[in-house]
Amino acid sequence: MRDKEEILFRYKGLHDTLNDMSGKWGGVKILPVTKTVDAERILYLKEAGVEQIGENRVQEAMEKLDALNGAFDIHIIGRMQTNKAKYASRFASVIQSIDRIELCEALERALDKAGRTMKALIEVNIGNDPNKAGISEEETSDFVRKMKAYPHLIVKGLMTVAPIVQDAEEVRPYFQRMRRLFDGIRQESGGENMDTLSMGMSNDCFIAAQEGATIVRIGSAIFGRRQ
Repeated sequence: MRDKEEILFRYKGLHDTLNDMSGKWGGVKILPVTKTVDAERILYLKEAGVEQIGENRVQEAMEKLDALNGAFDIHIIGRMQTNKAKYASRFASVIQSIDRIELCEALERALDKAGRTMKALIEVNIGNDPNKAGISEEETSDFVRKMKAYPHLIVKGLMTVAPIVQDAEEVRPYFQRMRRLFDGIRQESGGENMDTLSMGMSNDCFIAAQEGATIVRIGSAIFGRRQ
């Protein structure tokens, strides 16, 4: 019982603080990241009104489907292999890590076969880190236009993983650039339906909220350190 109380306490505290910090942007949603978290602990969050969770891997998400029993919409937030598209197309509500045309093509085929559409976020490598996934800032507008060719993928916005830094304050300029990029693309062809900017994790979520994130992805700050 104590574990449940602590999870709910941490979630509520984060929810209130983050929304205070993002007031000028109209608030921010928390996407609890449930990598390595068992279904029983994830389900505690229903009491806090949580409706969506984020999983890094398609395989792990699938392993939890029966136990979660449709309690949450599931976002895939980790880099996805094209051979997982046929599985993700059956249950995921959002893919936050669209980073290449080959993945769009695989998802489009799978979604067409499944007879459904899916929301998508384009992952931007805002720090130009060669070890991170995502397209470059300069490629983003063109990529959004190319996604018009995939009608079963509904582009709703952008996602980024900030560079790893010693001081979280150092990521602020990257989040500011992401917000400018997001606002700019929303005015362009293909960006009309974009309303989601996913940026910020446990270590930098407060700065992301201040700089205009609409979703922050938080795992350890809710569930505790992974074992």
